[in-house]
Amino acid sequence: MPNTDELVLANPNLTWEKSIKSSIGFDAQFLKQSLTLTADVFRERRKNLLTTDLAPSIIGQALVNINAGEAQYQGVETNLSYNKTINKFTFGVHGNYTYAKSKILQLNEEAGLPSYQRQVGFPIGGVVHGSGSVRRFLISEGLFQSEEEIAAAPVQRFSGAVKPGDIRYKDVNGDGVIDNLDFVSTDYSDIPTSYFGFGGSAKYKGFDVNFLFHGVAGRTIQINNLVNAGTSNTGYINQFSVHRWTQAGADEALYPRLTLTDRTNNTQNSDFWLRNGDFLRLKHVELGYSLSANSLKKLKISQCRFYVTGFNLLTFDKLNGLPIDPEMPEAGYNSQYPALATFALGLNLKF
Repeated sequence: MPNTDELVLANPNLTWEKSIKSSIGFDAQFLKQSLTLTADVFRERRKNLLTTDLAPSIIGQALVNINAGEAQYQGVETNLSYNKTINKFTFGVHGNYTYAKSKILQLNEEAGLPSYQRQVGFPIGGVVHGSGSVRRFLISEGLFQSEEEIAAAPVQRFSGAVKPGDIRYKDVNGDGVIDNLDFVSTDYSDIPTSYFGFGGSAKYKGFDVNFLFHGVAGRTIQINNLVNAGTSNTGYINQFSVHRWTQAGADEALYPRLTLTDRTNNTQNSDFWLRNGDFLRLKHVELGYSLSANSLKKLKISQCRFYVTGFNLLTFDKLNGLPIDPEMPEAGYNSQYPALATFALGLNLKF
């Protein structure tokens, strides 16, 4: 006999999202068209976003999604460029900046949810952890240093036994217990609020150079997946284990004690594992030299240019020496291919 299952109820009233968009901008040129400026301010309001139906499930079926969510996006985009030629010297600079922020206006949330755990008013998205995105975090208060500290602190109910070297959490609701009611909704998100880039180029006689920087701001990344990577077969030992808490090295410890089992307390989603993901990167630099017209004529070719190029050469961040890529935190760790700085030599010939 074939097996039969009763699936989740369908919602025949599901429909498309609706959005109302508005923007205002301008394009301008100055200094005999050498300076170009564009700017655009935008706002978008979306309705009919999918959210959970909170109607009582009196027939024992799981709740379905309904079109009852609402969100807002707003920001500004700008672009600036300047180009000039002075005798045999030609140069140009350009830059762009985008600021965009979202806000949840309406969302069905569980009845009785504490106000500090509600998501309305916060940005869309969160910090990626594993296969999902997390918005609520425990507030960490350092590492326990002794059994006396543990005995005097609220009871943490995420593992069988809390020991020195474990993460200490704030009792948000003041009930003397650290549990799921102490997670707090936050603005942390790995989606930046600002994107920017700038570059330039210059040419004098046969020499030329161009470069490009790019970066983001308002971004948060998590390192839980990195520091706690591994399996019990390997003892959870990895590149970060040397900075774990020990009795002898407690003052210099960056991460909680290393354990083979009962790791639940120290792998909770908390701000202990969050880092500033802002960065500025020198993405590209190229230096070139082109042969003069006389040389080309002698060689009977129309163009000859030698160049050297570099990619991902410098990165400025706020990670305080943490050896990860702020743009791709797991690059070079776990199963992720590392981010590379690359160089190339080239020759362009046209006959």
